[in-house]
Amino acid sequence: MTDPRARKLQEVLQRQTELVQQLRAEKNLARVPVSTTTRDMMAFMDEHAHHDYLLRGFPKPNDNPFVEKGKCDII
Repeated sequence: MTDPRARKLQEVLQRQTELVQQLRAEKNLARVPVSTTTRDMMAFMDEHAHHDYLLRGFPKPNDNPFVEKGKCDII
């Protein structure tokens, strides 16, 4: 039987190793200025606004799949 403290230490070491690997991978990612990203996001939203039901709503109420189908009656 293994010592619970040794097993716990091994788990902590494994998590820390994974964290270091993740940080090393993120270190090599290309960085983009927030101003550039924001401009790109706004352009994307403007281009696709006509497909966004949250912005323009549904043409007919029957097209909305989230509308409640029935009512709750209290007796």
